[in-house]
Amino acid sequence: MNHLLHPSIRRSAHAFATALLVFSFAACAAAQQTNLSDKPPMKLGEQSPLIDFSTINGNQHPVWEQLKGKVVVIDFWATWCAPCIAAFPQVNALKKQLSGRPVVFYSVSYETPAMVDKVLKQFPLETLVALDNDFHTFKSFQAWAIPAVYVFDGEGRLAAEVNVSQLNADLLNTVLAGKRPTVPQQMGWKDPAGAEFYFRSLRQKGVQLLPHSHGQRKWPPCLPQRPLHRLPYSTPASTSSRTSSSTSTSSSVFGNATASTSSIREA
Repeated sequence: MNHLLHPSIRRSAHAFATALLVFSFAACAAAQQTNLSDKPPMKLGEQSPLIDFSTINGNQHPVWEQLKGKVVVIDFWATWCAPCIAAFPQVNALKKQLSGRPVVFYSVSYETPAMVDKVLKQFPLETLVALDNDFHTFKSFQAWAIPAVYVFDGEGRLAAEVNVSQLNADLLNTVLAGKRPTVPQQMGWKDPAGAEFYFRSLRQKGVQLLPHSHGQRKWPPCLPQRPLHRLPYSTPASTSSRTSSSTSTSSSVFGNATASTSSIREA
């Protein structure tokens, strides 16, 4: 039916959907700010925190000794987190830009292989995608305010903890040069136990981002009660201003990450 609409109508509908998505990011960000802590989850300079995850391709189980001499980027995400997925093209392009440099990218979810595979088929991610071992790494990093990115230097020391929208080549080149980037650090979550309970419940129910799904939808409290047609996602070769505006507008809290989902259902 969509192909029968005049192009100008389709463009207007898409612009409205994108504006509504950005509005939902901003509204929920404001509503959730009180849940952020007044300090980052980890201190800069902290060395070699526990990592306990395995990559989905090759089942690699990295340890810090093997990563010595490399800048390590660990990006925490989930399949229901629209800001996380909207940033995939940005992360893919950054990985390509730094190809050949001693930088390794891990994208860590806590969910099941089936949940992750379903989303990655629609939204490719070219990093080393990994699954946490029963939240061990999420708890070690206190990484509840997703999308959360932790950058470590070649000695395994924490150099930056930022929202994925602030991850860029300048930041990583600064760390590669042995310096600490001067960027705002991401704040932690006030209620880590509550966040873990929430994440576990979503995994148990199989809740994830399904932008073109049909049938029964479960809407989070601060999401406008109407489906958005699609997530503002584009390939790395044609990343648009839609993606950057939506990710920069959103706050890195799991409440508004859920709120930006274009459609959510229970599997």
